Amino acid sequence: MKLISVVFVLLLYFPLCASEPPKTTECLSLLDTQAKFQSYLDEISVSDWTFYLGKDPGQEQRLYLQARFKDYDSYSQSVIEERSGKRYLSVYMTKNEVIQQALSLALVAIEHQVRKNFFYKKQRIFGPHFNVDMLTEAKQSSSIDVSANNNAEESIDIWIANIETPYVSIT
Repeated sequence: MKLISVVFVLLLYFPLCASEPPKTTECLSLLDTQAKFQSYLDEISVSDWTFYLGKDPGQEQRLYLQARFKDYDSYSQSVIEERSGKRYLSVYMTKNEVIQQALSLALVAIEHQVRKNFFYKKQRIFGPHFNVDMLTEAKQSSSIDVSANNNAEESIDIWIANIETPYVSIT
């Protein structure tokens, strides 16, 4: 009974490494990993944003990263706390990978905000919340792709002709 209790406690503290081979002789505990990742995130500054590190409720051994920031919401016309999408993190990620995931989240969140606030003729034509099935129907019902009307080959020929540095072939 004592042995079962010890094994149970060890399994709770040290996650099993079945999904990925361990990079060290033993897996880091999720709490240690979370603390380590949070220390990396605490060193990032993007305006008044914070990077939240949470545990996936469906899979307790999986961490996720989410950016949080206050911004003007064009729908409600008030300042609210915005949250980015989530990026799931592996316990084996390096410092560089965690920080680059934070950058990626910030860039995607900024693009999302620009799309929400980008208007052409008072219409949100590149909004982030379009229904993909409706976009498919719109594409099928009419040709909304104007690039087909451009002569791409002619444009490339003109561009190549105007290059000042001659192309040198190395054989």
